[in-house]
Amino acid sequence: MKNAEYWIKKLELKKHPEGGYFKEVYRSCELIREDVLPSRYKGSRAFSTSIYFLLKGSQVSRLHRIKSDELWHFYQGSPLIIHLIGKNGEYSQINLGYDFERGQVFQTAVPAGLWFCAEVSDRDSYSLVGCTVAPGFDFSDFELGKKKELLALYPQHKKIIEKFTKLQREDERKTHREISEAMKFKLRKFKAGDEESLTKNINDVDIARNTLTIPYPYAKKDARSWIKRNLKLNRVRKPAEINFVIEINGEVAGALGFARIDRTNKNAEVSYWLAKKYWGKGIMTDALKEMTKLGFEKHKLRRIYAYVFAPNKASQRVLEKAGFILEGKLKKHKLKKGKYYDSFLYAKVK
Repeated sequence: MKNAEYWIKKLELKKHPEGGYFKEVYRSCELIREDVLPSRYKGSRAFSTSIYFLLKGSQVSRLHRIKSDELWHFYQGSPLIIHLIGKNGEYSQINLGYDFERGQVFQTAVPAGLWFCAEVSDRDSYSLVGCTVAPGFDFSDFELGKKKELLALYPQHKKIIEKFTKLQREDERKTHREISEAMKFKLRKFKAGDEESLTKNINDVDIARNTLTIPYPYAKKDARSWIKRNLKLNRVRKPAEINFVIEINGEVAGALGFARIDRTNKNAEVSYWLAKKYWGKGIMTDALKEMTKLGFEKHKLRRIYAYVFAPNKASQRVLEKAGFILEGKLKKHKLKKGKYYDSFLYAKVK
């Protein structure tokens, strides 16, 4: 029988913040707009997403909840025990596995909003399962349970709450390290073969809303055209524009670029975007810092500036955390779809 280490390596699994290991294997390219989703969602969502998830016998999936229904499918290893706490505090248990005579099931659904956790029935084994979420999973919909708050709500489940929120403070620190490890990025030039992941991750109405030139919907032909353009730019010795991929786990997770590079006055405009599933993790700030360093050191720039739409508070925070200074507000600065928008001008100088 294959062990946990075999599957972790074979399926290229990474550590998951709730515990265990995972890899996203499917994310629908089609999106559900925020305005037609229930109010608990902030932003659009993929139709559906799916991951592999593995727990070693010594691990647990910590108490957590998400905003969508989640289907769990059993694949390999020992049975997986899922503990659920209902909205009215009622407890239930589901056993995923092959043995129907012992009450196990191949798959089960965890309703949106329920607190739940999981453990392997045999501590000397592992459980390999699949998790399908609809509307699609987003880390902003994921919440780890806090022991003190849950004990106040459900004192009758003290044993489970204490076990599956154990060492909460230590776990939170470890979780941040695990997310950082899983979300490591590198900057590189665009290349042939980037079309699929570029289309998947940039095709988001919320990304298009906050940028000037990215269309929505974003089709494969748009990706092909963009990459073809960048392959030509890559061959130019001193281009007026340079674009880099933010690569995470081998895919185009975002991009940054210098435009209007003025080599006489040594300045350039920087712009960027990042796939929504990576928002709120500090990735964009770190990538912008790296890009800024590249501009100052390799391209000998003295000033790097950025324009950001006035309503885009998140992008303003990214710039400020990366050391950019607000220089002013430009009234009715950019025209987009027949409407003029105010912009803020940020800059960093060497």
